[in-house]
Amino acid sequence: MAKRAFDIAVAAAGLVALAPVLIALAIAVRLTSPGPVVFTQTRVGKGGRPFTILKFRTLRSEPQPVESETVVPQVADFTSYVFDPLYGGKRYTPIVRLLRSTSLDELLNLVNVLRGDLSFVG
Repeated sequence: MAKRAFDIAVAAAGLVALAPVLIALAIAVRLTSPGPVVFTQTRVGKGGRPFTILKFRTLRSEPQPVESETVVPQVADFTSYVFDPLYGGKRYTPIVRLLRSTSLDELLNLVNVLRGDLSFVG
Protein backbone atom coordinates (compact mmCIF):
# COMPACT_ATOMS: atom_id res chain seq x y z
CA MET A 1 0.00 0.00 0.00
CA ALA A 2 2.81 2.42 0.87
CA LYS A 3 4.63 1.55 -2.36
CA ARG A 4 1.56 2.39 -4.45
CA ALA A 5 1.04 5.66 -2.55
CA PHE A 6 4.69 6.53 -3.21
CA ASP A 7 4.25 5.75 -6.92
CA ILE A 8 1.15 7.93 -7.18
CA ALA A 9 2.65 10.85 -5.26
CA VAL A 10 5.94 10.90 -7.18
CA ALA A 11 4.34 10.33 -10.60
CA ALA A 12 1.73 13.04 -10.04
CA ALA A 13 4.34 15.51 -8.79
CA GLY A 14 6.59 14.62 -11.71
CA LEU A 15 3.83 15.15 -14.26
CA VAL A 16 2.94 18.53 -12.77
CA ALA A 17 6.56 19.67 -12.52
CA LEU A 18 7.43 18.41 -16.00
CA ALA A 19 4.26 19.63 -17.71
CA PRO A 20 6.07 22.46 -19.58
CA VAL A 21 8.73 19.99 -20.78
CA LEU A 22 6.08 17.48 -21.85
CA ILE A 23 4.22 20.17 -23.78
CA ALA A 24 7.42 21.36 -25.46
CA LEU A 25 8.33 17.79 -26.44
CA ALA A 26 4.85 17.17 -27.82
CA ILE A 27 5.09 20.32 -29.93
CA ALA A 28 8.59 19.36 -31.14
CA VAL A 29 7.43 15.89 -32.18
CA ARG A 30 4.39 17.34 -33.95
CA LEU A 31 6.47 19.92 -35.83
CA THR A 32 9.22 17.52 -36.95
CA SER A 33 7.03 14.88 -38.57
CA PRO A 34 3.40 14.13 -39.34
CA GLY A 35 1.56 11.53 -37.35
CA PRO A 36 0.63 10.98 -33.73
CA VAL A 37 2.71 12.54 -30.96
CA VAL A 38 2.40 9.52 -28.70
CA PHE A 39 3.63 6.02 -29.54
CA THR A 40 1.69 3.23 -27.84
CA GLN A 41 2.68 -0.38 -27.55
CA THR A 42 1.18 -3.32 -25.70
CA ARG A 43 3.54 -4.84 -23.16
CA VAL A 44 3.12 -7.64 -20.65
CA GLY A 45 3.14 -6.59 -17.01
CA LYS A 46 3.07 -8.29 -13.66
CA GLY A 47 1.12 -11.50 -13.65
CA GLY A 48 1.06 -11.61 -17.45
CA ARG A 49 -1.41 -8.71 -17.61
CA PRO A 50 -1.10 -6.72 -20.85
CA PHE A 51 -0.97 -2.94 -20.67
CA THR A 52 -0.38 -0.09 -23.10
CA ILE A 53 2.88 1.78 -22.60
CA LEU A 54 3.11 5.42 -23.66
CA LYS A 55 6.14 7.12 -25.20
CA PHE A 56 6.82 10.13 -27.34
CA ARG A 57 7.15 8.99 -30.95
CA THR A 58 10.73 9.13 -32.20
CA LEU A 59 10.27 7.40 -35.55
CA ARG A 60 8.51 8.85 -38.54
CA SER A 61 5.14 7.26 -39.14
CA GLU A 62 5.78 7.23 -42.89
CA PRO A 63 6.22 3.85 -44.58
CA GLN A 64 9.78 2.58 -44.90
CA PRO A 65 11.41 2.82 -48.31
CA VAL A 66 11.69 -0.35 -50.32
CA GLU A 67 15.03 -2.09 -50.00
CA SER A 68 16.34 -0.79 -53.32
CA GLU A 69 15.84 2.79 -52.08
CA THR A 70 17.67 2.26 -48.80
CA VAL A 71 20.96 4.12 -48.66
CA VAL A 72 23.78 2.16 -47.05
CA PRO A 73 26.63 4.36 -45.86
CA GLN A 74 29.95 3.46 -47.44
CA VAL A 75 32.88 3.42 -45.05
CA ALA A 76 36.41 3.21 -46.42
CA ASP A 77 38.22 2.87 -43.10
CA PHE A 78 36.44 0.77 -40.48
CA THR A 79 39.10 1.40 -37.81
CA SER A 80 37.46 4.68 -36.82
CA TYR A 81 33.88 3.76 -37.71
CA VAL A 82 31.34 3.48 -34.93
CA PHE A 83 27.96 2.02 -35.81
CA ASP A 84 25.32 4.42 -34.60
CA PRO A 85 21.78 3.41 -35.58
CA LEU A 86 20.49 6.84 -34.50
CA TYR A 87 22.63 8.54 -37.14
CA GLY A 88 21.25 8.90 -40.62
CA GLY A 89 18.27 6.59 -40.39
CA LYS A 90 15.54 8.02 -42.58
CA ARG A 91 12.78 7.01 -40.18
CA TYR A 92 14.19 8.95 -37.23
CA THR A 93 12.86 12.41 -36.53
CA PRO A 94 15.34 15.27 -36.19
CA ILE A 95 14.91 15.45 -32.42
CA VAL A 96 15.54 11.74 -31.89
CA ARG A 97 19.09 12.22 -30.58
CA LEU A 98 17.86 14.51 -27.80
CA LEU A 99 14.86 12.36 -26.92
CA ARG A 100 16.65 9.02 -26.93
CA SER A 101 20.01 10.03 -25.49
CA THR A 102 18.32 11.73 -22.54
CA SER A 103 15.42 9.22 -22.33
CA LEU A 104 12.96 12.10 -22.61
CA ASP A 105 10.80 9.91 -24.84
CA GLU A 106 10.13 7.82 -21.71
CA LEU A 107 8.66 10.67 -19.63
CA LEU A 108 5.13 9.61 -20.51
CA ASN A 109 5.78 6.44 -18.50
CA LEU A 110 4.76 8.57 -15.51
CA VAL A 111 1.19 8.19 -16.79
CA ASN A 112 1.68 4.42 -16.75
CA VAL A 113 2.89 4.66 -13.14
CA LEU A 114 -0.22 6.65 -12.20
CA ARG A 115 -2.43 4.04 -13.87
CA GLY A 116 -0.67 1.28 -11.94
CA ASP A 117 0.87 -0.37 -15.00
CA LEU A 118 4.44 0.42 -13.92
CA SER A 119 6.11 1.06 -10.59
CA PHE A 120 9.19 3.03 -9.60
CA VAL A 121 10.47 0.24 -7.37
CA GLY A 122 10.00 -3.49 -7.81
